[in-house]
Amino acid sequence: MAKIHKKQNREIGTDGRVFVWGGNEDGKLGLGQEVETAYDPTHLDLGSPVIYVACGYYHTALVTDDGKLYTMGEIDGGKLGLSDDILNTHIPQHVDSIAEPVKSVACGSTHTVALTESGDCYVFGDGESGQLGLGTDVLATTKPTRLDLPFKVAQVSCGQNFTALISEKGQLYTCGDGRHGKLAHGNDQFSNHFRPFHCKRFSKFIVNKAACGGCHMIVSAQPRVENGEVESDGEADEMKAANDNTSALEPEMSVDAEASPGLHRTLSAREKRRNEVQQAFSTLNQTLPVLKSNKGLPALSATMPALKSPPELKENGHALNRSMVPSIGRLPNGQTLSGDDVDEDEEESEEEEKGKKK
Repeated sequence: MAKIHKKQNREIGTDGRVFVWGGNEDGKLGLGQEVETAYDPTHLDLGSPVIYVACGYYHTALVTDDGKLYTMGEIDGGKLGLSDDILNTHIPQHVDSIAEPVKSVACGSTHTVALTESGDCYVFGDGESGQLGLGTDVLATTKPTRLDLPFKVAQVSCGQNFTALISEKGQLYTCGDGRHGKLAHGNDQFSNHFRPFHCKRFSKFIVNKAACGGCHMIVSAQPRVENGEVESDGEADEMKAANDNTSALEPEMSVDAEASPGLHRTLSAREKRRNEVQQAFSTLNQTLPVLKSNKGLPALSATMPALKSPPELKENGHALNRSMVPSIGRLPNGQTLSGDDVDEDEEESEEEEKGKKK
């Protein structure tokens, strides 16, 4: 078994010997402060055969065949699980705060998870994204802390800032940073999860192995068999139907396969925001229909009807005498005169003409 990460490398021989090479910044190779870089594989002697190794960004963890855990490298954030009085972390140091024998270990970028032979998990280091699984009250710890789980763990794996646990019944649980969908919850989870919770997608499978990368995960699994028959993966069809009808997506509560009230599931904030954006753009992108013909608009089928003269004014049912209607005259300056004013002007004009004749 060998785990390789960045510039540091580990390899276990068949007799439990460990070889290291690469950069030794912060002492992650365990070769002491004098060695900056090991260009050739170099034997690292712990005095006991090594059965498991793991590498983080700047730290390393080893498990010997007698169940002891050793760590070395950068001590910041408590990811080595060592007390403050240990100063030299350029060589392997025993993590003596875990009393029971350790059988395996996994390292993230800034956290570590140790698995004991009894199936308990001890976590330490940075838990800002929830990768420790201790809840929102504990975001970092230098002391290895046992996870309070209702099931025993068979395997652990750590990504950059998330953690995967496989129970003895073959069920997958994850916690930590949920971006890129790497927690296997069916949706692209943006929010962090601070407690391990069941990955429902694998309810009808037995998960054997899990491997975590920086922002992805791979598992090997086999269908669960009950009463001599393989359970059908009906959930895959349900998930496909849900993906085909994204408008019907609703928050899903977790179904805990091992009856743990502390494990939970939330709807992705990113998924909800993505749906809102898609709906907004679908409204903005609506366009007018394309004209099927270049013909102009049709001419009006009828013209306006001819205007008719207004009906003759009547009063009390009788036609009005036009002589009774006052006439209106207009002066040169634009002012108007009523019919009485016109009569007076005509009388004055007649008198003036008579005076001239005399």
